Amino acid sequence: MWAIEINARKCATTHPYFWTRTLTGAALDAENDMLHVDGRPLVYQSAEYVASPLLAEISGESVLRMIEDAGLGYDPQSKEGVLVHMLSCARAHRKIGVTAISAHHHTADGYIRAVQRLITAPGHVVESNSIPPICEART
Repeated sequence: MWAIEINARKCATTHPYFWTRTLTGAALDAENDMLHVDGRPLVYQSAEYVASPLLAEISGESVLRMIEDAGLGYDPQSKEGVLVHMLSCARAHRKIGVTAISAHHHTADGYIRAVQRLITAPGHVVESNSIPPICEART
C-alpha cells in the first residue's frame, strides 16, 4: 500500500497571498487579477526551498538578524521586503521558505536571490550547535 498526497488546488500555496494582503492592506483588482495598495500595484513571489548547508549551523534568530541587517526584512512603511517561513526546520532540513513583497516582479525576485546569497555567503558567524532543532529530521 502506498500513501500519497494530492494537491488539488487550482493555484499555488495560499499563505504567501494572505500574508501579503494582511501585511500590506492590499486589495485584489478583479479586472486584472492584480493586488493594489495605495494606488500602486503590488506583487509577491515565494520560494519554499531556499537552501544552504550553513543553515544547520546558525539559529533562526540569526537568520532573521542577517536578513534585517542586510536591509531585506519586510518594511511596513514601504510595504516591501522579505518574510521568512519554515524557520523552525532550518537547522534540520537546511532550507527556509521566503516570500518577497514588492511593487515589481524583478525586485521581488531580487529579494529572494539576495537571501539565497546571504545564507550561503562565506564569513558568516557560526554559532554553537548545542540548541536542538524544533523540527527533527526524518530518515
